[in-house]
Amino acid sequence: MSRVPVQNRKLTKLQIENLKLDNRLKREELLKLGIENFDLADEKMLTKIINYLMKNYRIVWRRSNFFKKLRQYPKVIKITINKLKNLVPGPEELSLNADDFENYILIDENIPDITGQTAEIDLISSALKNGKFKWKGFLNNQIIDFEMLDAPFKQQVFQGSIEHNNKVKLKVELKHSRKIDDTGKIRITRYYVTKVLSYSINGIDHERT
Repeated sequence: MSRVPVQNRKLTKLQIENLKLDNRLKREELLKLGIENFDLADEKMLTKIINYLMKNYRIVWRRSNFFKKLRQYPKVIKITINKLKNLVPGPEELSLNADDFENYILIDENIPDITGQTAEIDLISSALKNGKFKWKGFLNNQIIDFEMLDAPFKQQVFQGSIEHNNKVKLKVELKHSRKIDDTGKIRITRYYVTKVLSYSINGIDHERT
């Protein structure tokens, strides 16, 4: 178990890029590391595997959760860690004092926003008042609330220069905020439309510059 420097306790961008990688490495990922048989890996290769695994956000999150739970038990003053090879403990034990547990706990479980995605939203309703009121629409057959950040487009809607009915589709640049929940899964917490690229009303397309 490698120590995480205090300044690096947030989820890094590199960890986030492994979102599709679960707690176990896929066989093809192991092959990329030159490993065909895990049991035959030498010490150097095992270190390489561990470093690779520590870029997986799920593993980092679960390790953080483990130490959070340990801190709830004041009688636990330290833990010892031992490597297993073929289920046989190695000769060396590593000790970790309770004072060091916090070095493995994430201080921020929010993860970077996803930006610049192009998406199509079937508009259900717009907010016809100024302020941070949510708009509503269908995204991939799912109803979402989103904040419209394209001020010129929003102003056109407010002024009535864009007809508003139930047959409006928006092609947009979309941003969404995410967070890791208590089970270690990523949840989208907010949607933002940063720019409306084009829209259609009653099947008639309108481009925007």
